[in-house]
Amino acid sequence: MTYPTESAPRARIAVFEFAGARLDEWVHACGQFHYGAEDGLRASASDVTIFDLRDVETAPRNLSAIAETARRQSPEAPIISVLSPDCGQPLRAAARKLGDVIPASDDLTHIGQRLRSVIRLRNVAEETGERLKSLAALNCLAAYPMIATEETPFRALIAGAPGAPAIVAHNALTAAKFSTVSVLSASQAMRALDHDEFDCVVFFPSSENDPLVGLSNTLRRGSHLGAVATLRIAPDVAALERAGRETGGDTVLIDEIAAECGRKARNAARRARLMRAMRPFLEACHGDGVCDAVSGAFSSTFLSAHGARLCGRADQTERPLSYILATLTAQRAGRCSTPGRFALRRLGQAIKQTVRIEDCVARIARDRFLILMPATNEAGAQAAAQRLEGVIAHTPYQESEAGLPYRAHATVTVGARARGASIEECVADALRRSQQSTLTLREQFPQ
Repeated sequence: MTYPTESAPRARIAVFEFAGARLDEWVHACGQFHYGAEDGLRASASDVTIFDLRDVETAPRNLSAIAETARRQSPEAPIISVLSPDCGQPLRAAARKLGDVIPASDDLTHIGQRLRSVIRLRNVAEETGERLKSLAALNCLAAYPMIATEETPFRALIAGAPGAPAIVAHNALTAAKFSTVSVLSASQAMRALDHDEFDCVVFFPSSENDPLVGLSNTLRRGSHLGAVATLRIAPDVAALERAGRETGGDTVLIDEIAAECGRKARNAARRARLMRAMRPFLEACHGDGVCDAVSGAFSSTFLSAHGARLCGRADQTERPLSYILATLTAQRAGRCSTPGRFALRRLGQAIKQTVRIEDCVARIARDRFLILMPATNEAGAQAAAQRLEGVIAHTPYQESEAGLPYRAHATVTVGARARGASIEECVADALRRSQQSTLTLREQFPQ
Protein backbone atom coordinates (compact mmCIF):
# COMPACT_ATOMS: atom_id res chain seq x y z
CA MET A 1 0.00 0.00 0.00
CA THR A 2 1.16 3.52 -0.72
CA TYR A 3 -1.05 5.32 1.79
CA PRO A 4 0.61 6.96 4.82
CA THR A 5 -0.37 5.44 8.14
CA GLU A 6 -1.51 8.15 10.56
CA SER A 7 -2.62 7.73 14.17
CA ALA A 8 -6.08 9.18 14.73
CA PRO A 9 -7.85 9.60 18.08
CA ARG A 10 -10.71 7.25 18.87
CA ALA A 11 -12.95 10.28 19.41
CA ARG A 12 -12.68 14.06 19.24
CA ILE A 13 -13.63 16.13 22.28
CA ALA A 14 -14.33 19.87 21.88
CA VAL A 15 -13.67 21.78 25.13
CA PHE A 16 -15.12 25.26 25.69
CA GLU A 17 -13.34 27.00 28.57
CA PHE A 18 -15.06 29.79 30.46
CA ALA A 19 -12.58 30.44 33.29
CA GLY A 20 -8.84 30.09 32.71
CA ALA A 21 -6.79 27.94 30.40
CA ARG A 22 -7.31 24.29 31.35
CA LEU A 23 -6.97 22.73 27.92
CA ASP A 24 -3.79 20.89 28.99
CA GLU A 25 -5.75 19.18 31.77
CA TRP A 26 -8.37 18.00 29.29
CA VAL A 27 -5.74 16.82 26.81
CA HIS A 28 -4.13 14.74 29.57
CA ALA A 29 -7.44 13.36 30.85
CA CYS A 30 -8.73 12.46 27.37
CA GLY A 31 -5.36 11.14 26.23
CA GLN A 32 -5.58 8.32 28.76
CA PHE A 33 -8.56 6.98 26.78
CA HIS A 34 -6.95 7.73 23.37
CA TYR A 35 -9.30 10.66 22.78
CA GLY A 36 -8.26 13.93 21.23
CA ALA A 37 -9.18 17.15 23.09
CA GLU A 38 -9.04 20.51 21.36
CA ASP A 39 -10.27 24.03 21.80
CA GLY A 40 -13.97 24.19 21.01
CA LEU A 41 -13.70 27.57 19.30
CA ARG A 42 -11.23 26.08 16.79
CA ALA A 43 -12.80 22.63 16.43
CA SER A 44 -14.61 21.94 13.17
CA ALA A 45 -16.38 18.72 14.25
CA SER A 46 -16.42 16.69 17.44
CA ASP A 47 -18.01 13.62 18.99
CA VAL A 48 -18.67 15.18 22.42
CA THR A 49 -18.76 18.84 23.48
CA ILE A 50 -17.65 19.82 26.98
CA PHE A 51 -18.41 23.14 28.69
CA ASP A 52 -15.87 23.73 31.45
CA LEU A 53 -17.83 25.97 33.83
CA ARG A 54 -15.66 25.49 36.89
CA ASP A 55 -14.90 28.64 38.90
CA VAL A 56 -17.66 30.53 37.07
CA GLU A 57 -19.80 32.31 39.65
CA THR A 58 -22.77 33.20 37.46
CA ALA A 59 -24.12 31.82 34.23
CA PRO A 60 -22.36 33.63 31.38
CA ARG A 61 -24.66 35.60 29.14
CA ASN A 62 -23.20 34.06 26.00
CA LEU A 63 -23.72 30.46 27.20
CA SER A 64 -26.72 29.93 24.93
CA ALA A 65 -24.95 31.56 21.99
CA ILE A 66 -21.90 29.34 22.43
CA ALA A 67 -24.17 26.31 22.73
CA GLU A 68 -25.76 27.21 19.40
CA THR A 69 -22.29 27.55 17.89
CA ALA A 70 -21.28 24.14 19.26
CA ARG A 71 -24.43 22.49 17.90
CA ARG A 72 -23.90 24.14 14.54
CA GLN A 73 -20.34 22.77 14.37
CA SER A 74 -21.31 19.30 15.62
CA PRO A 75 -25.07 18.71 15.49
CA GLU A 76 -24.84 15.11 16.74
CA ALA A 77 -22.42 15.77 19.63
CA PRO A 78 -23.98 15.77 23.12
CA ILE A 79 -23.06 18.60 25.50
CA ILE A 80 -21.63 17.83 28.95
CA SER A 81 -21.23 20.68 31.43
CA VAL A 82 -18.56 20.34 34.12
CA LEU A 83 -19.29 22.41 37.24
CA SER A 84 -17.61 23.17 40.53
CA PRO A 85 -19.05 21.42 43.60
CA ASP A 86 -20.04 24.77 45.17
CA CYS A 87 -21.48 26.45 42.09
CA GLY A 88 -24.70 28.42 42.35
CA GLN A 89 -28.13 27.20 41.37
CA PRO A 90 -28.54 29.73 38.48
CA LEU A 91 -25.47 28.31 36.74
CA ARG A 92 -26.54 24.73 37.44
CA ALA A 93 -30.05 25.41 36.09
CA ALA A 94 -28.65 27.03 32.93
CA ALA A 95 -26.31 24.07 32.36
CA ARG A 96 -29.12 21.51 32.76
CA LYS A 97 -30.88 23.05 29.76
CA LEU A 98 -27.89 22.20 27.57
CA GLY A 99 -27.36 18.55 28.52
CA ASP A 100 -25.73 16.43 31.18
CA VAL A 101 -24.23 18.10 34.28
CA ILE A 102 -21.28 16.55 36.17
CA PRO A 103 -19.58 18.13 39.20
CA ALA A 104 -15.78 17.87 39.25
CA SER A 105 -12.79 19.22 41.12
CA ASP A 106 -9.22 18.94 39.83
CA ASP A 107 -9.46 15.20 39.06
CA LEU A 108 -11.09 14.57 35.68
CA THR A 109 -10.77 10.78 35.54
CA HIS A 110 -14.46 10.21 36.17
CA ILE A 111 -15.26 12.59 33.28
CA GLY A 112 -13.15 10.41 31.00
CA GLN A 113 -15.03 7.30 32.12
CA ARG A 114 -18.31 9.07 31.43
CA LEU A 115 -17.10 10.03 27.95
CA ARG A 116 -16.18 6.41 27.39
CA SER A 117 -19.75 5.28 28.10
CA VAL A 118 -21.25 7.96 25.84
CA ILE A 119 -18.88 7.19 22.97
CA ARG A 120 -19.43 3.44 23.34
CA LEU A 121 -23.16 3.89 22.83
CA ARG A 122 -22.46 6.11 19.83
CA ASN A 123 -20.21 3.46 18.30
CA VAL A 124 -22.83 0.74 18.79
CA ALA A 125 -25.51 2.91 17.19
CA GLU A 126 -23.29 3.74 14.22
CA GLU A 127 -22.41 0.09 13.65
CA THR A 128 -26.11 -0.79 13.79
CA GLY A 129 -26.86 1.76 11.09
CA GLU A 130 -24.01 0.64 8.84
CA ARG A 131 -24.92 -3.03 9.24
CA LEU A 132 -28.54 -2.23 8.38
CA LYS A 133 -27.37 -0.67 5.11
CA SER A 134 -25.11 -3.61 4.26
CA LEU A 135 -27.80 -6.21 4.95
CA ALA A 136 -30.37 -4.22 2.98
CA ALA A 137 -28.00 -4.08 0.01
CA LEU A 138 -27.68 -7.89 0.12
CA ASN A 139 -31.47 -8.39 0.53
CA CYS A 140 -31.03 -10.28 3.81
CA LEU A 141 -32.60 -7.85 6.24
CA ALA A 142 -35.86 -9.81 6.67
CA ALA A 143 -34.12 -12.63 8.56
CA TYR A 144 -32.86 -10.32 11.31
CA PRO A 145 -34.70 -9.17 14.45
CA MET A 146 -36.42 -5.81 14.36
CA ILE A 147 -34.86 -2.87 16.19
CA ALA A 148 -37.70 -1.51 18.29
CA THR A 149 -37.70 -0.17 21.82
CA GLU A 150 -40.30 -1.16 24.36
CA GLU A 151 -43.42 0.96 24.75
CA THR A 152 -44.18 -0.06 28.34
CA PRO A 153 -43.85 2.47 31.18
CA PHE A 154 -40.44 2.84 32.79
CA ARG A 155 -39.71 0.82 35.93
CA ALA A 156 -37.12 1.78 38.54
CA LEU A 157 -35.66 -0.08 41.52
CA ILE A 158 -34.55 1.96 44.53
CA ALA A 159 -31.95 0.07 46.58
CA GLY A 160 -30.74 1.42 49.90
CA ALA A 161 -31.58 2.33 53.46
CA PRO A 162 -34.86 4.21 53.98
CA GLY A 163 -34.76 7.90 54.74
CA ALA A 164 -35.50 11.35 53.46
CA PRO A 165 -33.21 11.05 50.35
CA ALA A 166 -34.93 7.83 49.31
CA ILE A 167 -38.35 9.48 49.63
CA VAL A 168 -37.17 12.45 47.54
CA ALA A 169 -35.83 10.05 44.89
CA HIS A 170 -39.14 8.16 44.88
CA ASN A 171 -41.07 11.40 44.35
CA ALA A 172 -38.69 12.51 41.58
CA LEU A 173 -39.01 9.20 39.76
CA THR A 174 -42.78 9.22 40.14
CA ALA A 175 -42.88 12.70 38.61
CA ALA A 176 -40.80 11.34 35.71
CA LYS A 177 -43.48 8.67 35.01
CA PHE A 178 -41.58 5.80 36.64
CA SER A 179 -43.12 2.83 38.41
CA THR A 180 -40.87 2.26 41.43
CA VAL A 181 -40.03 -0.67 43.72
CA SER A 182 -37.92 -0.18 46.87
CA VAL A 183 -35.59 -2.67 48.57
CA LEU A 184 -33.25 -2.32 51.56
CA SER A 185 -30.17 -4.45 50.81
CA ALA A 186 -28.06 -5.81 47.97
CA SER A 187 -29.48 -9.33 48.39
CA GLN A 188 -33.03 -8.03 48.05
CA ALA A 189 -31.98 -6.00 45.01
CA MET A 190 -30.46 -9.10 43.36
CA ARG A 191 -33.64 -11.07 44.05
CA ALA A 192 -35.78 -8.28 42.58
CA LEU A 193 -33.60 -8.09 39.46
CA ASP A 194 -33.86 -11.85 38.98
CA HIS A 195 -37.67 -11.91 39.15
CA ASP A 196 -38.66 -8.59 37.56
CA GLU A 197 -37.47 -6.38 34.72
CA PHE A 198 -36.31 -2.85 35.48
CA ASP A 199 -35.05 -0.04 33.28
CA CYS A 200 -33.07 1.77 35.98
CA VAL A 201 -31.67 0.99 39.42
CA VAL A 202 -31.02 3.83 41.88
CA PHE A 203 -28.42 2.93 44.52
CA PHE A 204 -28.07 4.55 47.94
CA PRO A 205 -24.83 2.99 49.32
CA SER A 206 -24.22 3.75 52.97
CA SER A 207 -20.42 3.42 52.77
CA GLU A 208 -17.59 2.50 50.40
CA ASN A 209 -17.78 -1.15 51.51
CA ASP A 210 -21.54 -1.43 51.05
CA PRO A 211 -22.45 -4.48 48.89
CA LEU A 212 -24.64 -2.14 46.84
CA VAL A 213 -21.43 -0.60 45.44
CA GLY A 214 -20.27 -3.97 44.13
CA LEU A 215 -23.70 -4.72 42.72
CA SER A 216 -23.81 -1.42 40.82
CA ASN A 217 -20.34 -2.09 39.38
CA THR A 218 -21.44 -5.58 38.32
CA LEU A 219 -24.51 -4.27 36.52
CA ARG A 220 -22.44 -1.75 34.59
CA ARG A 221 -19.52 -4.05 33.78
CA GLY A 222 -21.38 -7.33 33.37
CA SER A 223 -21.68 -9.34 30.19
CA HIS A 224 -25.09 -7.80 29.45
CA LEU A 225 -23.88 -4.22 29.01
CA GLY A 226 -26.75 -1.81 29.00
CA ALA A 227 -29.34 -4.36 30.13
CA VAL A 228 -30.28 -2.03 32.98
CA ALA A 229 -29.23 1.54 33.69
CA THR A 230 -27.61 2.43 37.01
CA LEU A 231 -27.79 5.69 38.94
CA ARG A 232 -25.69 6.03 42.09
CA ILE A 233 -26.42 8.66 44.71
CA ALA A 234 -23.26 10.17 46.22
CA PRO A 235 -23.10 12.10 49.51
CA ASP A 236 -20.25 14.35 48.36
CA VAL A 237 -18.11 15.12 45.32
CA ALA A 238 -15.35 12.70 46.37
CA ALA A 239 -17.80 9.81 46.44
CA LEU A 240 -19.29 10.97 43.14
CA GLU A 241 -15.88 11.02 41.45
CA ARG A 242 -15.08 7.58 42.87
CA ALA A 243 -18.37 6.18 41.56
CA GLY A 244 -17.73 7.72 38.15
CA ARG A 245 -14.26 6.19 37.96
CA GLU A 246 -15.59 2.75 38.87
CA THR A 247 -18.50 2.49 36.44
CA GLY A 248 -18.71 5.52 34.17
CA GLY A 249 -22.47 5.56 34.78
CA ASP A 250 -24.79 8.31 35.91
CA THR A 251 -24.25 9.84 39.34
CA VAL A 252 -26.18 12.41 41.34
CA LEU A 253 -25.24 14.36 44.44
CA ILE A 254 -27.54 13.78 47.37
CA ASP A 255 -28.41 17.50 47.50
CA GLU A 256 -29.48 17.48 43.83
CA ILE A 257 -31.82 14.47 43.88
CA ALA A 258 -34.99 16.49 43.44
CA ALA A 259 -33.64 18.41 40.45
CA GLU A 260 -31.61 15.76 38.60
CA CYS A 261 -32.66 12.24 39.66
CA GLY A 262 -35.80 12.01 37.53
CA ARG A 263 -34.25 13.54 34.41
CA LYS A 264 -31.05 11.48 34.56
CA ALA A 265 -32.93 8.27 35.32
CA ARG A 266 -35.25 8.80 32.34
CA ASN A 267 -32.37 9.49 29.95
CA ALA A 268 -30.44 6.49 31.27
CA ALA A 269 -33.49 4.23 30.92
CA ARG A 270 -33.97 5.34 27.31
CA ARG A 271 -30.33 4.56 26.54
CA ALA A 272 -30.66 1.15 28.19
CA ARG A 273 -33.75 0.30 26.14
CA LEU A 274 -32.01 1.38 22.96
CA MET A 275 -29.02 -0.84 23.79
CA ARG A 276 -31.32 -3.79 24.48
CA ALA A 277 -33.00 -3.24 21.11
CA MET A 278 -29.72 -3.08 19.16
CA ARG A 279 -27.92 -5.98 20.86
CA PRO A 280 -29.99 -8.89 19.36
CA PHE A 281 -29.61 -7.38 15.90
CA LEU A 282 -25.83 -7.03 16.18
CA GLU A 283 -25.42 -10.53 17.62
CA ALA A 284 -27.49 -12.18 14.86
CA CYS A 285 -25.92 -13.68 11.74
CA HIS A 286 -28.25 -15.26 9.17
CA GLY A 287 -28.82 -15.45 5.44
CA ASP A 288 -27.20 -16.93 2.36
CA GLY A 289 -24.04 -15.06 1.46
CA VAL A 290 -23.99 -13.36 4.88
CA CYS A 291 -23.41 -16.18 7.35
CA ASP A 292 -20.61 -18.71 7.04
CA ALA A 293 -22.26 -22.14 7.26
CA VAL A 294 -19.36 -23.77 9.11
CA SER A 295 -18.34 -21.26 11.80
CA GLY A 296 -21.45 -19.10 12.18
CA ALA A 297 -19.45 -15.92 11.61
CA PHE A 298 -19.93 -13.52 8.69
CA SER A 299 -18.82 -14.67 5.28
CA SER A 300 -16.19 -13.10 3.05
CA THR A 301 -18.98 -11.81 0.79
CA PHE A 302 -20.49 -9.79 3.60
CA LEU A 303 -17.02 -8.68 4.72
CA SER A 304 -16.35 -7.24 1.28
CA ALA A 305 -19.56 -5.20 1.26
CA HIS A 306 -19.66 -4.17 4.92
CA GLY A 307 -15.91 -3.60 5.15
CA ALA A 308 -16.04 -1.12 2.27
CA ARG A 309 -18.78 0.75 4.12
CA LEU A 310 -16.74 0.82 7.35
CA CYS A 311 -13.67 2.07 5.49
CA GLY A 312 -15.69 4.85 3.95
CA ARG A 313 -17.10 5.74 7.37
CA ALA A 314 -13.59 5.85 8.84
CA ASP A 315 -12.44 8.26 6.12
CA GLN A 316 -15.50 10.43 6.62
CA THR A 317 -15.17 10.70 10.41
CA GLU A 318 -11.34 10.47 10.51
CA ARG A 319 -11.55 7.75 13.15
CA PRO A 320 -9.21 4.74 13.28
CA LEU A 321 -10.20 1.31 12.04
CA SER A 322 -8.20 -1.65 13.33
CA TYR A 323 -8.36 -5.34 12.55
CA ILE A 324 -7.28 -8.65 14.07
CA LEU A 325 -6.42 -11.73 12.03
CA ALA A 326 -6.71 -14.93 14.07
CA THR A 327 -5.19 -18.11 12.61
CA LEU A 328 -6.54 -21.15 14.47
CA THR A 329 -4.56 -24.32 15.06
CA ALA A 330 -5.63 -27.55 16.79
CA GLN A 331 -3.09 -29.25 19.06
CA ARG A 332 -3.53 -33.01 19.43
CA ALA A 333 -0.86 -35.19 21.03
CA GLY A 334 1.80 -32.57 20.43
CA ARG A 335 0.92 -32.18 16.73
CA CYS A 336 -0.68 -29.12 15.11
CA SER A 337 -3.45 -29.40 12.53
CA THR A 338 -6.46 -27.52 11.21
CA PRO A 339 -9.61 -27.66 13.41
CA GLY A 340 -12.52 -29.69 12.07
CA ARG A 341 -16.02 -28.46 11.23
CA PHE A 342 -17.47 -29.16 14.67
CA ALA A 343 -14.59 -27.37 16.39
CA LEU A 344 -14.78 -24.40 14.00
CA ARG A 345 -18.38 -23.82 15.06
CA ARG A 346 -17.32 -23.67 18.71
CA LEU A 347 -14.32 -21.50 17.91
CA GLY A 348 -16.45 -19.07 15.91
CA GLN A 349 -18.85 -18.74 18.85
CA ALA A 350 -15.94 -18.17 21.24
CA ILE A 351 -14.54 -15.37 19.07
CA LYS A 352 -17.91 -13.64 18.74
CA GLN A 353 -18.49 -13.82 22.50
CA THR A 354 -15.03 -12.46 23.30
CA VAL A 355 -15.06 -9.35 21.12
CA ARG A 356 -17.52 -6.46 21.36
CA ILE A 357 -20.93 -6.53 19.74
CA GLU A 358 -19.98 -3.65 17.40
CA ASP A 359 -17.03 -5.62 15.99
CA CYS A 360 -17.46 -7.54 12.74
CA VAL A 361 -16.17 -11.15 12.83
CA ALA A 362 -15.76 -12.81 9.42
CA ARG A 363 -14.18 -16.07 8.27
CA ILE A 364 -11.91 -15.47 5.28
CA ALA A 365 -10.24 -18.91 5.07
CA ARG A 366 -10.67 -22.39 6.53
CA ASP A 367 -8.74 -21.58 9.69
CA ARG A 368 -8.60 -17.75 9.62
CA PHE A 369 -10.96 -15.16 11.07
CA LEU A 370 -10.74 -11.40 10.48
CA ILE A 371 -12.19 -9.04 13.11
CA LEU A 372 -12.89 -5.44 12.11
CA MET A 373 -12.92 -3.01 15.04
CA PRO A 374 -14.32 0.45 14.19
CA ALA A 375 -13.23 3.51 16.20
CA THR A 376 -10.38 1.51 17.77
CA ASN A 377 -6.68 2.20 17.50
CA GLU A 378 -3.96 -0.42 17.21
CA ALA A 379 -3.23 -0.40 20.95
CA GLY A 380 -6.85 -1.23 21.77
CA ALA A 381 -6.90 -3.94 19.14
CA GLN A 382 -3.71 -5.42 20.61
CA ALA A 383 -5.34 -5.69 24.04
CA ALA A 384 -8.39 -7.36 22.50
CA ALA A 385 -6.14 -9.76 20.57
CA GLN A 386 -4.35 -10.87 23.74
CA ARG A 387 -7.68 -11.46 25.45
CA LEU A 388 -8.90 -13.49 22.47
CA GLU A 389 -5.71 -15.52 22.38
CA GLY A 390 -6.01 -16.40 26.06
CA VAL A 391 -9.69 -17.36 25.84
CA ILE A 392 -9.13 -19.75 22.93
CA ALA A 393 -5.99 -21.28 24.48
CA HIS A 394 -7.77 -22.12 27.74
CA THR A 395 -11.05 -23.46 26.32
CA PRO A 396 -11.28 -27.21 25.50
CA TYR A 397 -12.70 -28.22 22.12
CA GLN A 398 -13.64 -31.51 20.51
CA GLU A 399 -13.97 -32.83 16.98
CA SER A 400 -17.50 -34.18 17.53
CA GLU A 401 -20.03 -34.49 20.33
CA ALA A 402 -18.50 -37.80 21.38
CA GLY A 403 -14.91 -36.92 20.56
CA LEU A 404 -12.05 -36.37 22.97
CA PRO A 405 -11.32 -32.75 23.98
CA TYR A 406 -8.17 -31.03 22.75
CA ARG A 407 -6.57 -27.61 22.89
CA ALA A 408 -6.70 -24.92 20.23
CA HIS A 409 -4.36 -22.03 19.65
CA ALA A 410 -4.90 -18.69 17.93
CA THR A 411 -2.01 -16.86 16.29
CA VAL A 412 -3.19 -13.25 16.30
CA THR A 413 -2.01 -10.47 14.03
CA VAL A 414 -3.02 -6.86 14.71
CA GLY A 415 -2.98 -3.94 12.30
CA ALA A 416 -4.45 -0.51 11.74
CA ARG A 417 -6.02 0.64 8.51
CA ALA A 418 -4.11 3.31 6.63
CA ARG A 419 -6.13 6.31 5.58
CA GLY A 420 -7.68 5.77 2.16
CA ALA A 421 -7.05 2.02 2.12
CA SER A 422 -9.80 -0.33 0.94
CA ILE A 423 -11.00 -3.44 2.74
CA GLU A 424 -9.12 -5.65 0.27
CA GLU A 425 -5.88 -3.83 1.09
CA CYS A 426 -6.59 -4.28 4.81
CA VAL A 427 -7.01 -8.04 4.33
CA ALA A 428 -3.83 -8.19 2.25
CA ASP A 429 -1.92 -6.28 4.91
CA ALA A 430 -3.20 -8.61 7.64
CA LEU A 431 -2.16 -11.69 5.64
CA ARG A 432 1.27 -10.19 5.00
CA ARG A 433 1.74 -9.48 8.70
CA SER A 434 0.66 -13.01 9.64
CA GLN A 435 3.27 -14.53 7.33
CA GLN A 436 5.98 -12.59 9.10
CA SER A 437 4.92 -13.80 12.56
CA THR A 438 5.95 -17.13 14.02
CA LEU A 439 3.79 -19.70 15.80
CA THR A 440 4.41 -19.59 19.56
CA LEU A 441 2.12 -21.62 21.81
CA ARG A 442 1.05 -19.73 24.91
CA GLU A 443 1.11 -21.82 28.07
CA GLN A 444 -0.58 -19.35 30.44
CA PHE A 445 -3.20 -16.65 30.29
CA PRO A 446 -1.71 -13.24 29.33
CA GLN A 447 -1.39 -10.92 32.33
